[in-house]
Amino acid sequence: ILDVMGLAHVGKVLGEVRSSTHSIPGSHAEVEADCQKVLLFRCGDSHRLAVPLALVDRLEEFASSRIESAGQRRVVQYRGGILPLVQLGDHVESVRDYPPTAGDKIQVIVFSQGSTRFGVLVEEIVDIVEEAVTVRARGDSAGLLGSVVIGGQVTDFIDVRYLIGRIESEAVSSSSW
Repeated sequence: ILDVMGLAHVGKVLGEVRSSTHSIPGSHAEVEADCQKVLLFRCGDSHRLAVPLALVDRLEEFASSRIESAGQRRVVQYRGGILPLVQLGDHVESVRDYPPTAGDKIQVIVFSQGSTRFGVLVEEIVDIVEEAVTVRARGDSAGLLGSVVIGGQVTDFIDVRYLIGRIESEAVSSSSW
């Protein structure tokens, strides 16, 4: 069992966990509505994003020099295998790509479901908060569940299951000729 929050804190990837309560009224169907730990992060254009911490496998930080290419994909050697690295902008419509990190370190959120494992490149892991969140479904952007206010800032929730489906279909497409 991995203590993601403990490792993130020890690795100085983020600050202490904060607890607050916010929900957003609306007329759309509710997707999630309970107190949960949420990972906050940024990608491109300081876009503030979130995922439920329960869906995160690990938080990692890699030296830029460890990033390699396999086919047209960025990858890193990881735990005896190859971890594909994904930019959200390639899969989520409203997230704009950002230039590759020029620094020494790259932050990655690792997700896994069954045999599918991949890392999402992020500009910054902001925090982990415990929040009563009500995300209202919206259909205007594939890959997003909706937007909520967390800590006084509008935050878009990533649809991790959608993202996993996209990654799995890419893997099938690239392996079948």
